[in-house]
Amino acid sequence: TDEGGVTSLSELMLASGELRQVYQDGNGISRPQLLPDGSKVVFIAHDDTGSDVVLLDLSVGLVDKLTITLEAEDTPRVSPDGQSVVFARQVEGQWALFTVNLATREETRLTLTSGSEWQPDWSTDGQYLLFTSDEGGASNIYAYKAGMTAPYPLLPGTESRDTPLWRP
Repeated sequence: TDEGGVTSLSELMLASGELRQVYQDGNGISRPQLLPDGSKVVFIAHDDTGSDVVLLDLSVGLVDKLTITLEAEDTPRVSPDGQSVVFARQVEGQWALFTVNLATREETRLTLTSGSEWQPDWSTDGQYLLFTSDEGGASNIYAYKAGMTAPYPLLPGTESRDTPLWRP
C-alpha cells in the first residue's frame, strides 16, 4: 500500500533486490498466490461492487477476471497441477466453496452444507481439500475429495478450529 492508500501487487527479485510493481488498479488487492509454474498469480480484487477472483499473467501484464459477481469472494487457492482455483463465495449470507477451471472458465460449486465453508487449501497431490466449516455449530476442519457426496469433519467436537493448511 502506498502513501495514498492504494494497494498494488509487486514482485521482488531476490538476486538483484529490484522491486517491480506488476499490478495496480486503484482498488484493494488481497490473497495473492502464484500458479505452480510461476507465470501467473491469482488474487482477490476488491472494488465498490464487491470482490472477484482475478488471474494476472506476469509476463505480459494481462488481467483476466475469473469471476464477475456481486457476491464477496475470498481465499483463492490454485490446485497443485495449476488447472483450477478453489475459492470461497458468499451466497445468501453463507460462505460456499467453488472451483473455476482455468482453461474453460467453467465454475462448479463443490459443497452444499447447512453452514458456511471457507479457507480452502489443496493437498499437495490435489486429491483433497481441507476447509473450515461451521456446519456443526462451532467452526471445524473438514476434508473433501472429488467425487465424494459430502465432506467430513477431521476433528469432530465442540471446539472451534480454523485455517487449515497442508504440510508438504
